[in-house]
Amino acid sequence: MGGRPSEKTGRKRFRSFPWSKLIFWLLWFLPATALSILVWARVGDLVLAALVVGLIMVRRFLIFRARVLAGSTPAAQVSTGEPSAWRSWGAWNWAATIVVDDDQVYSGDWHGLTVRERSGGNLVGHYTAADGLPGTYINDLLLHPDDYHIWAATNNGLAQRTEDELIVYDMSDGLDSPVVMAIESTPLGLLAGTAYSGQTGGGLNQLGANGWQPFAAFPSGEGPGQLSWNVYVIRSWADGELWVGTMHGLGHYDPDAGTWETYFVEDGLPDNEVIALLVDGPGQAWVATRGGVVRFVDSAFEPVPQMQGQGIEYADGMQRDERGWYWFATYDGIYRFNPDNADWTMFSNEELGVRYVTGIGQD
Repeated sequence: MGGRPSEKTGRKRFRSFPWSKLIFWLLWFLPATALSILVWARVGDLVLAALVVGLIMVRRFLIFRARVLAGSTPAAQVSTGEPSAWRSWGAWNWAATIVVDDDQVYSGDWHGLTVRERSGGNLVGHYTAADGLPGTYINDLLLHPDDYHIWAATNNGLAQRTEDELIVYDMSDGLDSPVVMAIESTPLGLLAGTAYSGQTGGGLNQLGANGWQPFAAFPSGEGPGQLSWNVYVIRSWADGELWVGTMHGLGHYDPDAGTWETYFVEDGLPDNEVIALLVDGPGQAWVATRGGVVRFVDSAFEPVPQMQGQGIEYADGMQRDERGWYWFATYDGIYRFNPDNADWTMFSNEELGVRYVTGIGQD
């Protein structure tokens, strides 16, 4: 999650603006500016040249200032508490995915894996390709329920962290693409979703005794009624039932029949791009798309009016806690739904102290 500073915090940052860096930038840019003006040979063009270069200087200064201020953006801890329980940890600029392991919180982002103490937010470690990760762009994290190993899906392969070593899987181990977008432990085994395989039936991989292999009969391709081979999210139910969200369509696997059903806009999805899933029963799922959230129940999609509209439709994460309450991470903040009284509560980005929320994790 990225953070949004308050007005007070923003003024403090401006007072502590790194003027030494700005002076260095001016010393670098002014000679180039003078040279550019001299190139304009005709005297009548000097004014125009100065104006153009001045505008360029202003634009570059604004970009420079924006980059400096953006570098200190905090991130909020995701918890299931009331508003007074939210707190921020300042070292994360972005958190694409998050998992909780007892007293530690693992966060994956574009710059690697960060581990912090849950209680106080103290940094335990930050890991990148220099530490053995196949890639520093982490798309998904999994805490395996059996052995508590951490799995990291990256843009250059899949990593498994055991007690003693870091194991890396790539295309030489059977993955159909190095770009791994999702990793999920299911009753059918460990599944990985990939992107850009370009293969009919590609995008969904299953770990077996001989390494990774394509999941049987996954209906991806470029033909009518086929899913995209770019798999974004995988979720399952206790009997082995699978839900797979892709760039184009939603797939549902029936383990008893061994068959797939596919769903698109014409079947009730708000948008064909499925970005998050939450399965809360057999044949039941909450589906977040780029056009809003719907719920699949009784073999049909039901709109969720509270999760429609600008900002809200980007629900990048969904969770159901031990009380049966539902939590939705959106660009506008976090929405909580209590099905016992049909009550919706919204925690705005301002309350959370963040810019927007990109995911929710729970232990």
